[in-house]
Amino acid sequence: MMAKSNFFINRLSAGKISTESGVYLFKTIAGAILYIGKAKNLRNRVSSYFSGNLEYKTRSMVSKANSVETLTVGSEFEAMLLEARLINKFRPKYNIELRDDKSPIYIVATKDTYPLLKVVRKKDLNQLKLYWGPFLSARETRIILKTLRQVFPFSDHKVTARPCIYSQIGLCSPCPSLINQTADAKKRLALRKLYLVNFRRVKNILNGKLRFVEKELVSEMKNYSKAQEFEAAGEVRNKLVLFQSLTAKQFLRFDYFENPNLREDIAQREISELKKLLLFHGVNVPVLSRIECFDISHLSGTNAAASMVVFLDGIADKSSYRRFKIRSASAKSDFDSIKEVIRRRMQNTSWSLPDLIIMDGGKPQVSAATQTKHLSVPVVGIAKRNETLVIKKRDIYEEVKLAGFALNLVQKMRDEAHRFARNYHHKLVEMLLKNIK
Repeated sequence: MMAKSNFFINRLSAGKISTESGVYLFKTIAGAILYIGKAKNLRNRVSSYFSGNLEYKTRSMVSKANSVETLTVGSEFEAMLLEARLINKFRPKYNIELRDDKSPIYIVATKDTYPLLKVVRKKDLNQLKLYWGPFLSARETRIILKTLRQVFPFSDHKVTARPCIYSQIGLCSPCPSLINQTADAKKRLALRKLYLVNFRRVKNILNGKLRFVEKELVSEMKNYSKAQEFEAAGEVRNKLVLFQSLTAKQFLRFDYFENPNLREDIAQREISELKKLLLFHGVNVPVLSRIECFDISHLSGTNAAASMVVFLDGIADKSSYRRFKIRSASAKSDFDSIKEVIRRRMQNTSWSLPDLIIMDGGKPQVSAATQTKHLSVPVVGIAKRNETLVIKKRDIYEEVKLAGFALNLVQKMRDEAHRFARNYHHKLVEMLLKNIK
């Protein structure tokens, strides 16, 4: 159940706001919406805008606001979905102007026989009419879909010759590829109906109709029980329990549920903290505008691939991402592959030179990168085991503990590089398997 309240914006009125999860809208005196945000605790979040710890762009937005409207919902999950719908509807100035991303992130439903749900950028929406967003980050969006998929399995691939690997762990169930191979027409029809029911329920949830879906599941469970189909009733009950976990008070943890500053301001703070940390440990980077992070991916030493992700002013610049297929026959280890990739990258003068290179890994990875000839860019590593920054000082390697905003930025880059490299590596393996056939 959603509840709505409106308050004149000041420290005193903020204390009267609900402590529930929900969405808040900063408005001008004329009623125009300046900014829409979400919160696990609306009172704490709105009150934080009077803490005095705001960055420039956030202070500017608050100074123009006259009132704040709040919409309470049952959980953080619901707040995430509601925030995206309201931003898409009202297009507030301070949401739309945020640089992450230059091409916003959406969830789209395809029109296939077995509809798919995908995460796309705005430039890839084309003429698709059924979509949800924009969402704050790709990570947040994928968590939404991953969570929904655990309750109502759906597919993210076209029909193929064999069931996908996710069908074996219940995340693509029934798998469209398996449905297509079912010889019994009646059974095939029943499986297709089940797939479409799951898909319809996911759409309803993305549209904010969580209570409707919950009532459907309760009704379905009762009907099975009345018909004494207790096994089927038990399966629906298990699905209901999973679904209700979505509406629990504590669900997800994102910095953007906690920090009152706008996304650009948070990015600037992350850059500033990382610069201070590097300087304190002897790495002087006067400007930290372009950071590149590299990751190597391979399978038992074969089909090695690498990724380069780029963050500009602390924000992912997807258009600058690059992939590398390792060419050298002698590159039988990460060490050799890194040397090749950094050499090739530095030789490409059409790309802007980075202010800092981050290697996914520790001492061996940093050592390999720094052995590249004519390297004029500082190189550090991110060691995942203890989340430490690995810095080379002559022949000595120092591990620096990361925390706070600096840790957030480096983790985001490392995780993005890893994801990008793995995706490319999987494509190379698939191409190899096709050639074998």
